[in-house]
Amino acid sequence: MLTKFRKSLSALSPGENGPLSGLVRRHRLIFFILFFGSITALSISLSFLIRFKLSWLKDVPSWPSWWRTMLVVAIPIRLMVFHSFGLHRVSWRFASLRDVPSLVMATISGSAINAALLLWSHSGGFPRSVLVVETVLTLIFTFIGRYAYRIMDRISFLVNPVPQTRVIIVGAGTAANLVLEAMNTPRLNDYKPVAIMDDDRLKNGLLMHGVSVISPVDKIREVAAHTKAEAIIIALPSVSTSQFYRIAKLCRATGLPLKTTPDIWQVLQSSETVTRIQDFSMDDLLNRRVVK
Repeated sequence: MLTKFRKSLSALSPGENGPLSGLVRRHRLIFFILFFGSITALSISLSFLIRFKLSWLKDVPSWPSWWRTMLVVAIPIRLMVFHSFGLHRVSWRFASLRDVPSLVMATISGSAINAALLLWSHSGGFPRSVLVVETVLTLIFTFIGRYAYRIMDRISFLVNPVPQTRVIIVGAGTAANLVLEAMNTPRLNDYKPVAIMDDDRLKNGLLMHGVSVISPVDKIREVAAHTKAEAIIIALPSVSTSQFYRIAKLCRATGLPLKTTPDIWQVLQSSETVTRIQDFSMDDLLNRRVVK
């Protein structure tokens, strides 16, 4: 039974090459309409039930007519507003905090337009509590839906885990953060960060994505032995060449394979995610930029 469940969840996994992901990409606009239309309808229905069936406030027998009217008015308004804010173009796989302002503004703007139309058409007699509750529920369901991809990815990985390579990340800056975020995606979830090394002693003991930062890098041999690390990933795009040579020498002394992220400068400048980890080569030092 558990094996069948794992296979079913794997087939529905929203990973890059999964069937669900391909279906969404091929029919993006249809998925957008169905998803946000369903969320709006659910929020409206629940808000009326909360107000007229689950609260201590006075019941109004005619509320089903208000409910039908709001469904007809609010669903197309929300879809048009969300579309105008460009939510149909936002990547679901890479949902982040940067998407929060547009989601909040789109929801509030749609609610304002709906409230104005419904109150005007009913001469101010439309239940205002329903409008408030519907706005809150739409925000909640929208956030849950936007991050459902990542939640399903994580559940799929927990149910059907893959063998992971225990790695130490050298560097506790922006590049390391991008690497850690990438390791939470299906593309790079075969790596498991066990420690982060950095020469900045003020970062010692901090946690990045739940992984402890240890200073200085000179301790990497004992840290590697203690954590049973199997590889080292160097994520230091901004240190000087002399510092990089020293750190590379310390890492090589552990006897572990060295890895790095390709084109890390382009990744940092474009705010894209890290998509692969490759073997480190001393030739990488030849292409390092000068740090002023």
